[in-house]
Order: sequence, then C-alpha cells, then structure tokens
Amino acid sequence: MTFINPTFCIFFTFIVFLISFFIPSAFFYSVVGEKNHSFLNFESLFYISLCVVFFSAGMRAFSFLPKKNIHKTRKKVLSSSSVIFLLSLCNIINALITYNIFSKNKALIISTFVFGDSAKILMTDTDLGGTFSSLTITLSALSLWCYYRADTVQKNKVLINLLVLFAFIIALSKPLLFMSRLGIMSTLSGYAAIFMFHKYKKGQSKAIFFYALLLATIVIGVFISVSFLRAGSENADNSALLKNLFGYTIVSYSHLGALLEGTLKYYDPGFGYYIFTFLRDIPLIGDSIASFFGWGDPYSIWLREFQDSWRAGLNGDLIWLTGFGYVYVSLGWFSVFFFFVYGFFMKCAWHSFINGKDFGIIFYPWLYFCVLFLFGTNVIAAKTTFLLILSFICIKIYTFVFGSTYKVQPE
Repeated sequence: MTFINPTFCIFFTFIVFLISFFIPSAFFYSVVGEKNHSFLNFESLFYISLCVVFFSAGMRAFSFLPKKNIHKTRKKVLSSSSVIFLLSLCNIINALITYNIFSKNKALIISTFVFGDSAKILMTDTDLGGTFSSLTITLSALSLWCYYRADTVQKNKVLINLLVLFAFIIALSKPLLFMSRLGIMSTLSGYAAIFMFHKYKKGQSKAIFFYALLLATIVIGVFISVSFLRAGSENADNSALLKNLFGYTIVSYSHLGALLEGTLKYYDPGFGYYIFTFLRDIPLIGDSIASFFGWGDPYSIWLREFQDSWRAGLNGDLIWLTGFGYVYVSLGWFSVFFFFVYGFFMKCAWHSFINGKDFGIIFYPWLYFCVLFLFGTNVIAAKTTFLLILSFICIKIYTFVFGSTYKVQPE
C-alpha cells in the first residue's frame, strides 16, 4: 500500500524539502521575490533529517508493543440500513448548513471570488471558525467512516455509493465556496486515502499508480486554482501560477531556513501554541487552557506572522513555515521528540485503519493529510484533531445503539 502508508507521507515531505534545497537563490528570487534560505542550507538539512528519523523511529517503536491475543466472541456490526440512515442524516445537516451560510452571505462570498483574498474575514463573518465549522467537520468525519464501511456492506450498495458521492460533493462544496485551501486538500486527500485503500483490498495494485497520479494532479490543480483566485484579479497573470506553486510548497522551507539561521525572528505566542492549538476549542475549559498558556487572539497572531516575515526581508505574503518550522518555534531542537510521538501516533492509526477499527477509520485520513502537508504547516494542531475525538465517540455510541451483535469464531 505504497501511496497511502505513513512512510510514503513522511518521505514525500522530505522530497519536497530536497527540491527546495537545490534551487538557486537567483531563480528563486525571480519567482517569489525573496532569497532561497534553504538553498544548500545544511542546518535545515540536518534538522529536517533528524525530524524524519525520529518520526520513523516513532513508527518503528509501535512494532515493539506487545501484541494482545484477545479473541472477541461477539462483535457489533451496522446493517446497511443503519449506514444509510447515518449517511443521509449527515448529508442533510451538512447541506442545510452550507445552504444557510451561502444564502445569508451571497454578496460577501461573491466579492471574495471577484476581489481576492479576504477569506479570513469571510470565515469570521460567517461563523466558519465557530459552531457551523465544528459541526460540519464532525459530520464529514462520520461520512468518511461510512465510506470506509460501504465496501463491506452487502446490501443496497448502489444507494450507499450514491450517498457517499453526495457526501463528498457537500464536504467539498463548503471549502470551495470559501476558497479554503486546507479544507479542500484535507477533503480530497481523506477520500483519496480510503478510495486507494479499497482498490488495494480488491487487488488492483497495478492501477494504484495511475489513481495516485490522477488524484495528485487534481489536488494540485484545485489548490493552485484557488490560490490564483484568492490572489485577486490584479495579481492574476502568468507569473502568478508559478509563484503560487512555489509559494505554498518550497517557499515554506526557505522560511524555515531563515528561522534556523536567525534571519527570521518569529513571534512565539506561548508554550505549545503551534502544537496544541486545538485545546482552546474544548468546550467549557478551552478558554481557560488558552489563558493558562498565555495564548493571545488567533487572528492577531496570524497577522503577526505576516509582519515578522516582512521584517526579515522575506515575501510577507507567503507566511507558511512548514510543520517542522512551527513546531520549532514552540520547542526548538526538542521538536524531534514531538515527531517521535507523532510517528508513533501515525503508525497506531495506520494499524487500526488497515484492520478496520473505528479509531483508525476516523483518524487516519486526517493524519494522512497532516503528514503529507508538513511542507506547509502543522495542521495536526488545528481544531479538527479535537473534533475527530467527538466523531469517534459519536460513532461508538451509534454502533452500540444501532449495531447488531454477531458471534465471532476464534481463528
């Protein structure tokens, strides 16, 4: 399962770094307007290599866990009608939320498409950073769970597949409307991971390379197109295409290089901000956690990233620091231990995913995207990580209530 396993994900991000490592500064400057601080930067090479090694060691450590030989005599399984009901419920609620947001904010949404990047303001004005966003993320995770299970359901497969397609369209429509690049890419990569896993299970390994190439082309194409639209009409020329391709991939490694060599002085919002940001979204106690660590307003911190980049002589329109960089801001060289834990958690989710366990089905598609996207930012710190815990709890409760109990024969 080459294209969906954790090893592929972490080495993909390393290959993106190597591309940045060998691009001369003169050509780099002509494209994005800044020196390539990752060009033959051996401190960056050492740091990222060390993070990749510790991530891989974390994955390896999982294999040393003692294997428990527990034979369950009974197992809860959802019927096709239960899967259909859950999918239908998720689709209806997600569709209503998306329609409600669009109908109340048509002018703002259209102006964003026409005039460019006001997406952060748009998300604030439409509550995409609050209740609606949380609910749609949770429901979309449940829809992905249904997509995984759809392959094992024997009855009503055509109806379930149609509902899955509808769920995919709804899940993709909201980030497309608001030109949320992370939302688009996480949705596409999550469905792609399960799609390719189903193909592997059916023995279609030879076709996987074609599917992976096609899906990668779609993801990159949509990402560049959205970035092009967000740039606004005044910046929409031929050079913007290459700038966006560089700007949201290898430029992040340039900024990491500037951070490591001391050229870029990045504001640290408080201990663990770029690692555990999702903790502030925990109901009732989230604000107290943020106050305890001294975290400021997320929007103000986001604006500060632009200011720090400009002050360092970088292109301040491009602020991503890579996942490796954001963790470094919080932990310095101790970041390697974070990546050890990250690798362990990733391998745990992968093992659960391939064995059809609920934990892996809920978490692995998200982690798959998070690690693939380490060349951009530390996405695992986002609130989606916390919301998936709620999705996992929901699916356990739903299975307990609506699942049918079957006897399992010990092997």
